[in-house]
Amino acid sequence: MKYRSIILVTVTMIFVVTQSSLAQTAFSFQYPLEDYQVGCLGWGGLNAAFPVGGKPGKHVAEDVCVVAGTSVKSAADGKVMFAQARGTCVDNWVYLIIIEHMLPDGKKVCTLYGHTKPVGITEGQWVNVGQKIGEVISASCWSDHLHFGVYNGSYGVSVGQYPAWAKGYASQSVWPENYLEPSLFIADHLATTVLPGQLSDGTVNQRIVSCYNQFSSVVGNPFDNGGGAYVHDWYSQDGRFYVTIQDFRNSNNEYFAIIDNPDVGQAFLLQGGFRWYYTSQVDGPAYFGAPTTNELAWQHYPWVNGSFDTSKPKVMYKRQEFVSGAYLLWQFGTSKVIAVDGTGGGFDIAILPAFIPGDGQTLTLWAQALSPTEVSLTNNEIIGATE
Repeated sequence: MKYRSIILVTVTMIFVVTQSSLAQTAFSFQYPLEDYQVGCLGWGGLNAAFPVGGKPGKHVAEDVCVVAGTSVKSAADGKVMFAQARGTCVDNWVYLIIIEHMLPDGKKVCTLYGHTKPVGITEGQWVNVGQKIGEVISASCWSDHLHFGVYNGSYGVSVGQYPAWAKGYASQSVWPENYLEPSLFIADHLATTVLPGQLSDGTVNQRIVSCYNQFSSVVGNPFDNGGGAYVHDWYSQDGRFYVTIQDFRNSNNEYFAIIDNPDVGQAFLLQGGFRWYYTSQVDGPAYFGAPTTNELAWQHYPWVNGSFDTSKPKVMYKRQEFVSGAYLLWQFGTSKVIAVDGTGGGFDIAILPAFIPGDGQTLTLWAQALSPTEVSLTNNEIIGATE
């Protein structure tokens, strides 16, 4: 078989990739306790033990009475900004955790977990909604309880630095300052239970359900990746093409997509680097269209310096095919995704730049050379990269 390469020029660039600081969006919130019943002191309650301006302080949070050792969970996806011991129970928190969250509209809020000892987390770490972050402590000067607050604004100072706005009480004359009533805020931002294959009108795409059933042990639950957690149509940038898709995320914070292909009567799973490339590095609906297969094992020559090297023994790839005739390849033991244009005569290949993100790895990135001084990187988001 003859191979006709249509690669223009390829250049090899090495990037050292560190942990990404890109903000994770908090699409939904949940209560920080399994049984969230406000009983110790509610929103706006007065407490003479904590006076502000000569009068009893007015509570800017909700206190939930629970036994010491009760697990506390993150109310949403976010970044741990403060997780330290802070003062004594007479005048302060003893322990305090603060997490900053980015809302879908770009605004930020912070959740405060007072009298909560950090467990299994560190400052600067990203946490997921429902992830355990700490345990309620026992203190001698008050009943055991979680102090849960929601601050309407960004953290405002560096990670680990105590923010001036963090407080349990405000002056009666300016209450509630920038704080929000926690129960109402959570209720307004609770996740809607969405089932695999479910559309927003309540109908079900059975092909997506069948694919989900095949991979249910891996993909987790429906997830709002920006287009909603329901099955929805995702359009190309010019609006001429679309695919019917549902996004998923599992407990390991791994992302998946199931895309319907009504022409073949089946839906297919996109995962790992293939999903990342399809959804973020190219205009997936336009360039690829719907998949026609799940990932397949495929044996072919190794990709070396911009082409398949037929002089070397064949190696194993993962391969996934699409209605446009293009397909994606990943060679076992490497960190590269190769996009192949399979249309036309013979075996035409056009390499588009791609790599699988990783933390602290050295990755090889293949890019199209546009001129002696320019290369196309297809909008890769590389944090802390060096050439």
